[in-house]
Amino acid sequence: MLQLEKVSVELHTGDEPQRLLNQVSLNFQRGTLGAVIGPSGCGKSTLLKLIAGLHHPSEGEIIWDGRNVMTEGDIEPSELGYVPQFNIAHETLTVRESLEFMLSLRSRLRRRAERDERLGHIIQRTGLAHLVDRPSKVLSGGERRRLALALEMTSNPALLLCDEVTSGLDPKSETDITRLMRDISRDGDRLVLNITHSLKHIDQYDTITVLKRGRLVFHGAPDHMLGYFNIEHPEAAYDRLEEQEAEAWEAQWLESRFATAPDIATPEGWNTLWESNSTPFVGEVQDMPPEPEPPFSTGMSPGGRFAASSGNGDSPLSTALSRKLAGRSTPPMLTSSAPPTRPAPASAYAAAVAEPAEEMEAALAAQETPEERAAVEEEIASQQQERQSRPSPLPGAISQFITLTRRRWLLFLRDSEQMSLQGVLLILFPCLVALFALDGLTNMKNISMQSEINLLQQIKENSEYAAHTIKVGSLVSGLVMFQVILLTLMGSNNSAREVVSERLILEKEKLAGLRTSSYLASKVFFLVVLVWVQSAVMTIFVKFICRFPGDLLDQLTMLLLVNGAMTAVCLAISAWSRTTEQASLLSVYLVGFQLPLSGAVLALPEGFRIFTQPFIASFWSWAGMLVTMKDTRYYDAVKQVTTTDLSSLTLFICGWVLVSHVLISLVIAFLGCNRNQWAD
Repeated sequence: MLQLEKVSVELHTGDEPQRLLNQVSLNFQRGTLGAVIGPSGCGKSTLLKLIAGLHHPSEGEIIWDGRNVMTEGDIEPSELGYVPQFNIAHETLTVRESLEFMLSLRSRLRRRAERDERLGHIIQRTGLAHLVDRPSKVLSGGERRRLALALEMTSNPALLLCDEVTSGLDPKSETDITRLMRDISRDGDRLVLNITHSLKHIDQYDTITVLKRGRLVFHGAPDHMLGYFNIEHPEAAYDRLEEQEAEAWEAQWLESRFATAPDIATPEGWNTLWESNSTPFVGEVQDMPPEPEPPFSTGMSPGGRFAASSGNGDSPLSTALSRKLAGRSTPPMLTSSAPPTRPAPASAYAAAVAEPAEEMEAALAAQETPEERAAVEEEIASQQQERQSRPSPLPGAISQFITLTRRRWLLFLRDSEQMSLQGVLLILFPCLVALFALDGLTNMKNISMQSEINLLQQIKENSEYAAHTIKVGSLVSGLVMFQVILLTLMGSNNSAREVVSERLILEKEKLAGLRTSSYLASKVFFLVVLVWVQSAVMTIFVKFICRFPGDLLDQLTMLLLVNGAMTAVCLAISAWSRTTEQASLLSVYLVGFQLPLSGAVLALPEGFRIFTQPFIASFWSWAGMLVTMKDTRYYDAVKQVTTTDLSSLTLFICGWVLVSHVLISLVIAFLGCNRNQWAD
């Protein structure tokens, strides 16, 4: 059971807080389907996010299955499912792949047989059997909603929250999805709450909750809503709500006996309400003509959870109301029959029913009579049904990391545009650098030390040597910086969209129990591979084509670190950005500032240089590359063309500054990924 006791939510945006929900008290039974309706901006999504733990109430209590979630912790991720109104699946994955990955992220099922059993049950229940091999991007609107519901069913949540999953669908798809939600609520004693604007299928719901401007206007069975608002058709409720302010409707609800009546979604609550001799409606309901008293029998029907079939198709709730208004005193006692008692399992197979199929078959073969075999089969079916309805414990952090890494590489290999771009950059950028020195670096000239050279010849030789030194120094410095800038550009392309492009999926998976550490670790592992390949190709290609002096491993380390630093910084930008455009723009700007602020081309003012230099990754990689040539004359040539002081720098200092860029950026990225963007 889910209970909300005088819950309020306030948004602090100015001098005075804005109240999104005001003193809302609700009661929902498990095994029911509830609709939350009301005008746009009335607080429907806020209510669902409050229940999901995305918002925190400013006052009031939320009780789930007897546990106060305000004091004893949020609802467990394995108990909660949340279906947002947007698409929440990777479009290049097939339906089966999406479900398999989600099952691995949310369930600790280790045996393949158990996983296949769970997956088959979900696919069959949601009607996706004929779509399992189709990628998500080709699914229709209704099929996407089925997939969204199926993804949440992978953890068997006891509470499923749906945010307008039927909006924008054609009439048939809307009907199918509504019935599917109803079936899901009956499967495993699950509470399903759905935000909707459509009241065409009101008979499919067990409870209707009406909100206006954050205030509770009505909460009860569908049969009662028409009488409460004194309307003939459900769609007229919206027009009726406009006749009074939200405060007036709230006061009217609180004054009615409905607000203090027992839970009318249960037979016991309805019978108690009947015996209290109170009229559950407000308005001129007494003018409604009484209905004839038909015979009826209790049972399930599309009209409500405890609806009964009668001679004219009326539900027992409306029939009971007619009797009440007509002065009859005998209430229709709605009862729910207990499930039939199953035969007790024989001791020979009592422990085998929870084991894999081989043990089950052995237990069946051990029975001698048809009656014993039938009892075994019935118990096995019962145990399988129990396993299907049992919430799944979350897998460990390493298991989630492996699943996310597998999924990321599969997505990358299926993204032909991204793979083509990475391939072009991998080949093109090293070639661009090598174009400036296809014949290798020019050998440094020597100054003649002969004493018989006259003064004019010595001045000419010194002038030629200085010009040659400046030319070679500029070439070496430029080639090094060109490599660095191109690798920073590749780094920004690696990660600028990595998180923000799937932010909505990340938020939903975090709500389902995904660990931020596992998510970020999978991203880092994927990006490290890209960075290694890009940096290695650039270093080795340019090293042997241009015959760069210096140690190969040290130069690879410097280029690897600058690529990694920019990749990590852009990953942090992606984790904190709201749109892919914003992340891409900031990353491009960041790369654009690397060259002018590095000090390799233009000398920076001393005060400005001290402030900016620690944050410019390109400077430290450029300086580190030059330090690897310190024992060559090329290093002296570079010193002739730059005003930047390199004498105090070492390979160790440059490397650790770049490592600090990586580590700090990963911490910022973790905080960005861990941030709850849905609550903003």
